[in-house]
Amino acid sequence: MKKLIFSLIAVLTLLTVSAYAEGTTYSFENTTDGLSTVTNSLAGGGSASYTDGFIGRGLALNGSYGLHVGSVSGDFTISAMVNITSSGGTQTVFFKNMGSSSSENWTSVILDNGTPAFWARGGNYSWTRLVTANDNVLAKWAYITYTEENGVGSLYVNGKLAGSKDITVGGGEIYAAATYWSADAPKGILDELYFNSSEALSAEEIMAMYTDLAIRNVSLPSETITDLDLPTAIGNAQVRWVSSNESVITNSGKVTRGDENVTVTLSLYMGDELLATYEVTVLKSAVSTNKSVVLSYIFDANTAGVVEDASGNGNHGTIHGGMVGTHFDGADDYVEMPPNLLADLDEFTIVMRLKPEIAKTHQFTFNFGSGTGKYFFLNTSRPTTNTLRLALTQNGSGAEKDVASLPGLRDGEYAALAITVSGSEAVMYQNGIPVAAGDLGISPSELGNTTDNWLAKSPYPDPYFRGDIYEFTIYPRVLSADEIETMHYQAPEEKNYISDMDFKNSELTVYLNRFCMVSAVITDDSGEIVHSTTAKVSGDNLTAKFTLPKGIFNAELAAYDADRGIVRDRIAMEIYNDVVVYSLDGDNVIITNATDKDLSVKVMAAAYKDDGSLASLNVVTVDVSAESHQAIKNPANTGEKLLVWYSLDSLEPITAHK
Repeated sequence: MKKLIFSLIAVLTLLTVSAYAEGTTYSFENTTDGLSTVTNSLAGGGSASYTDGFIGRGLALNGSYGLHVGSVSGDFTISAMVNITSSGGTQTVFFKNMGSSSSENWTSVILDNGTPAFWARGGNYSWTRLVTANDNVLAKWAYITYTEENGVGSLYVNGKLAGSKDITVGGGEIYAAATYWSADAPKGILDELYFNSSEALSAEEIMAMYTDLAIRNVSLPSETITDLDLPTAIGNAQVRWVSSNESVITNSGKVTRGDENVTVTLSLYMGDELLATYEVTVLKSAVSTNKSVVLSYIFDANTAGVVEDASGNGNHGTIHGGMVGTHFDGADDYVEMPPNLLADLDEFTIVMRLKPEIAKTHQFTFNFGSGTGKYFFLNTSRPTTNTLRLALTQNGSGAEKDVASLPGLRDGEYAALAITVSGSEAVMYQNGIPVAAGDLGISPSELGNTTDNWLAKSPYPDPYFRGDIYEFTIYPRVLSADEIETMHYQAPEEKNYISDMDFKNSELTVYLNRFCMVSAVITDDSGEIVHSTTAKVSGDNLTAKFTLPKGIFNAELAAYDADRGIVRDRIAMEIYNDVVVYSLDGDNVIITNATDKDLSVKVMAAAYKDDGSLASLNVVTVDVSAESHQAIKNPANTGEKLLVWYSLDSLEPITAHK
C-alpha cells in the first residue's frame, strides 16, 4: 500500500515564523494554553471542552463559554480556524470591547447565517455593518482573520481580503466566541488561534499563514475506492498533479474510477520550491475476474483508509473511524463492504481470523442486510453470556433465527472461524473443528440486494466490534470439512499437546504438555452437535477441565495455539456419562457402568418358539462397580436373543451401544 509523502520546505517554515514571530498561536491540544474562559456576559467562568480540531485537537464550542484572548492599545491581529455549525442570526467569532456593557465602542467579527462580516457599534448604540464577505462558510472550516491598523479594520477569509473600513480607534479587550449577548454565542469548533497584540500583519503574511495551516491539514487517502476531487488551490501555493492515466482525471482535479488502478501524484509549490507531495491510488471498480473467491480482506499494519480486495475482484472495503492496522476500537471503527455481495450466492463460505475483546455487548462482527428489518450477522459477544451467535431475520430483531449459540471466544483469544451456508443450512467451524450447525430458515441470498454490508458494525445502535480482525474472505461455494481443517491444522514439531485424559463424575480432565487452548465438541450417535466448549489450560499441572452432558456421546478434543488458532493435536473418544451400556467384543459382553452407583446388571439370553412362547432362558447376574466395566462370556447360544436389563424386577433395558 503506497504511503503519503509529506515534506514542508524548511525555508518556508523559517520565513513564516520570523514574519509574525511576535504573535502567539494557541493550538488547544486539550488545554486552553493559559487563556481564561468567560461566560457570554464576558465574566469569568465557563468550562472548556475539546474535540478533533483542524490540526490535532480544538475547542468544542457549545454556546456557553468563550475565551479572553488579551488586551490591545492600537494595531493588532487575531485569526483562527473555525467551523461554526450553529445557524441563524449572528454567531460571534471575535469581539473587541473598548469599555463596559454600557459603552458604545465595540467591534465584532461574526458569521451572519454563515457569511463572515464585521460590525462596529458607535453613537446612539447602533450597530453598523462595515464589511461582508462573499463566502458562506457555515459548517465548514474557514480561516477568519481580523486586523486593525491606523484606524482601519480589515477582514480576511481563508487568507483573502474581504474588505476594509475605518473604525473607531482605541484600546480594549479581545475575546473569541464570546460577547455580552448569549444569543450570539456560537456552536462549533475553534482551533489554531493566533493573536498579535501590537501589529497588523500584511495581506501577504496572512495568506502565508493560512497556506501553512492549510498544507498541514491536507488529508488525502493513500488509496480510495470512491471518485475523488483533488484540490486545485491551497492558499497561495501552486497545485500541480500528474496521473498514471490522464483519461480518468480532468483539469478540475476530478478522478473517476475505471477498469484499472490509477495513481495520482499531487505536488504543491511556492514558486519553484516544492512544499509537499501526495500520492493517491484510485482503485479500479469492482469486476468479477476471480471466480473462486468473492472477496478477501487481509488486514495488516499498513491497512488504512481502504482495505484492498486481495482476490483481484475489486470489492474493496472503505474504512471508517480512522482505523489503522488490524485493531477496531469499538467506538466508531468499521469497514463498509460493497452492496449485494450475497444476493446471488445460494452457497458460500465465510472465513475469518480474529481476536475479539469480549465486552458482553451486542457486538456485530459482520452484518449483511438493509436496515433493521432484514439482516444476517455474527455476534462474538452478547449482553449476558460470552457466546458466538449466528442469526438471520427478515422481520426485525423479534424474528431472528439462531443457527449457533454456543460457548464461544474468550477475551483476547485468537480464533479462526469458518461459516458454511448451503441454502438455509449453516455450519460453524472454530479452528477447523465443526462446533455448531442449524437452519437459518432461508438462504441469506433471499435478503436481496443488501446495502448495509459491514465488518464491526450493527444496524442497531449497538457497540461496535472491539478487537483485531486479520482476515475476512468469502468463497462462492461450500468448503468441505477437510478443506477447512487443512486451513487450520498443523501437527506439532515435537510431542503432542495432549498427554492424557481422565473422566469422572461428568468432568473430563485433559492433561497437556504445554500452555494452549483446548476445545471439546460433543456429538450424538447421529453426528448432531449437542455441546461444545473451550477451555484455557491453567495451573502448574497444565490441565483443562470440561463438564459434559449426561448420555452416550462422541467427543472430539482439539488443542491449539492460543495466539494463532493453529490446531496442533486432536483426539476422538466415546463418552458414557451417567449411563449403563453394553457392547459385544467377540464372545464377550462388556458391561460399562458410567454412573456413580454400584449395580447388579441382569444379562439374559432367550430363545422363542414359532408361536412366540419361550423355549429357553439363561440369566446371568453381573456386579459392576460405579464408573467401571465388567466382561462376561456371552450366554446366548445360536438362535437365542440377547437382552440386558438393570434388573429383572424393573424390566427396563439398558441403553444398547454396539
